[in-house]
Amino acid sequence: MTKNSRKRANRHAHTKDQSESVSTDSHSERAGFFKRLLAMIYDTLVAVAVGMCAGLVMLVVLMLLFGNGVLSLQGYDTPSELIQ
Repeated sequence: MTKNSRKRANRHAHTKDQSESVSTDSHSERAGFFKRLLAMIYDTLVAVAVGMCAGLVMLVVLMLLFGNGVLSLQGYDTPSELIQ
């Protein structure tokens, strides 16, 4: 056996071992309807939380801009009157 053919044989045996270990791991059970439904609810809650954080950042930035006079209140007494 030459050096190159030994390397190929070892490489083939190594990939065969890897494919066997992967195939045994890929036979895991699929998630049922209830788990998928709970995952969608959880993802929705995470999206709502991210949206609320983004809204909070926008609100703080607007309050800072109004407070420092960068944005005009256009004759209103408070920023909430302007927003309405």
